[in-house]
Amino acid sequence: VVLPGMNFRALGEDTLEGRFVTNILKGIVATIVLWLFIVISAYLLWVRAIFRPIRTITENIQNIIDRKRYSSIRYTGKDEFTPLISTINSLHKTLSIQEKIRSDFLSDLSHEIRTPITAVKCYLEGIQDGVIKLDTKTAELLQSELERLAEITGRIMDFESLTHDVFDRVKVERFDLAKVTDD
Repeated sequence: VVLPGMNFRALGEDTLEGRFVTNILKGIVATIVLWLFIVISAYLLWVRAIFRPIRTITENIQNIIDRKRYSSIRYTGKDEFTPLISTINSLHKTLSIQEKIRSDFLSDLSHEIRTPITAVKCYLEGIQDGVIKLDTKTAELLQSELERLAEITGRIMDFESLTHDVFDRVKVERFDLAKVTDD
């Protein structure tokens, strides 16, 4: 490298000045390499710290999807992740409540359906074994249990159609708020 006004060739490596300049340059290069290592390490640690909430969010969402144990995300920062994390915690709470309602509903439904089926089954087994005679009273009992089962099934279908119809009947339209308040 030739700089204007500087003649480095006059400094030979054999001279005291040449060794001094060489050692200074080696020290500068070593310092630059050390600082570069420190800066890159600090940058990587900083990036890792910044993306930690995203990793936590991703893991917790995956736990929700896989139905593994989920714990609320605890985050004390006051930045752009705070509303996201509180929304995810709220969503999970709502989903947990809905899951419990669904589970309870299916349990109750299963019990309600099994009761008339078991009664009909017992009457039919009794008739087959000859313990119960098939007369008008027994036929009426069987008929009432089957009607009960049909009623339960009908209520399930009514409930299902109600849940879908509610969203189909909702119509959104624009209106003039000033005119409405004037009226």
